[in-house]
Amino acid sequence: MTSSVSVGLVGCGHIMPAHASAWQRASGARLLGFYDRDAAKARAAAEAYPGSRAYDSLDALLDACELVDLCTPPQAHREGALAALARGRHVFAEKPAFDSTAAFREVRSVADAAGLRLCVSHQHTFDLHTQQALRWVREGRIGPVFDVSFDYLVDVASDEPLASTVPWIGALPGGRWYEVLPHLLYLMRLFTGSLTPGPVSCLRTTEAPAAVWADEVAALFEGDGCLATLRLSARSRMDDRTLTVRGRDGTIEISVLRGVATLTSLAGLRKVRGAGLVGVPFLEAGSKLAQWVPDRVRHLAGRRGTDNHTRMAEAVIRCVRGEGPNPTPPEEIEDVMRCCDAVGQGIEAARRAATSR
Repeated sequence: MTSSVSVGLVGCGHIMPAHASAWQRASGARLLGFYDRDAAKARAAAEAYPGSRAYDSLDALLDACELVDLCTPPQAHREGALAALARGRHVFAEKPAFDSTAAFREVRSVADAAGLRLCVSHQHTFDLHTQQALRWVREGRIGPVFDVSFDYLVDVASDEPLASTVPWIGALPGGRWYEVLPHLLYLMRLFTGSLTPGPVSCLRTTEAPAAVWADEVAALFEGDGCLATLRLSARSRMDDRTLTVRGRDGTIEISVLRGVATLTSLAGLRKVRGAGLVGVPFLEAGSKLAQWVPDRVRHLAGRRGTDNHTRMAEAVIRCVRGEGPNPTPPEEIEDVMRCCDAVGQGIEAARRAATSR
């Protein structure tokens, strides 16, 4: 029987419970313990997760575990990852993986030279509705993809970090937007292939919240044979986080927040008897509703069972053991980092231009 991979978690902040719970549930993993600069937080975490312990130094945790999970702010990931790799430990990091592409390349080079794994928490890849959408594309249900777009339309009521004055968020290029971008980018990349960043447009209004300078951002990217667009708004009460994949023969909409994917093939709907009488828009709405209900049921049932964090953790364990591929290949991480940098730097350039007027 293969022994479990021991996992040490660094940083006991907001995201820690999702990671710790996933490691406890994941087959092949053993949650060893926690380290935080605030020793009280590490002790509280160890008490919350039976069988684990608090470590009084990062070195002590690194000496004890095989895989390090970095739940610290992204600005600290480079230092933590290099320390772990120097001791022969595999690295798993919360997103954003790092605060710059340069930091990722440095850490990747060290990991590759040591033959160690570097993975990032891109857990929405493992959402059931995301996997369903990918199957539809592979099956040719919407034909060749020519356009992918992501609408992240929120306000401070639905996205509390927008109002945050936490220093590490404000220090990122683009603030909160840089922190949330990886999820949006790796999901788009699943359908576009490699992404090349293009123009970034920014608008700052009097409603701009604390954690972003520009409360309206639009960015264009070029994928493999298709274009991709990203829209970020901090002024929407709709709380709309929707990924739309358009193909020649149909469209897939993924409601990331609600856990639903719907497929619309107008070519297929027009073949339905009585379509001319009922009207294609009504048939389209009915088709979406018919998919929405069972998909929503599956999503809610899935939340009571194995969630996306746990499925991601199990994929990381297989990767570390040499039993499966890296769930976040280096090319994916670099694409995401490059695009994060491009959008963040575009926002900062707009800020500088505005303040110099």
